Amino acid sequence: MSPQQTGKYTTGEKIEITGVYGDLSQEIIKTTSDRLSLILHLHLQSIQRKREWFAPAGILATLLVVFPTTTFKDRILPWQTWQAMFVSTTALVVAWLGRALFRALKSKSVNDLLEIIKQKR
Repeated sequence: MSPQQTGKYTTGEKIEITGVYGDLSQEIIKTTSDRLSLILHLHLQSIQRKREWFAPAGILATLLVVFPTTTFKDRILPWQTWQAMFVSTTALVVAWLGRALFRALKSKSVNDLLEIIKQKR
């Protein structure tokens, strides 16, 4: 018989086995499907928070590039009004970015998710 059929394989070399170690212990989590669904839904929202900062960062980058190269002119409104609106918009985007970064840092990890699932309610 071939080695695949017998489950034995030899190379002609002798190997001394000095010990066998194993970590075969497992934790089992029992929960209901509706509770797990709710927990996973909330965790999905937490994962999405990690990416919320992309939009404000892109908008802020655009504003920071455009501002020094723009000459405001009197069109419909005086140039000072346009400049004030531009500066206000930039300040709002900075606040939005700060909030998004804060929420991204607070978002839960996979280990946090497991701890939430393990909690008894």
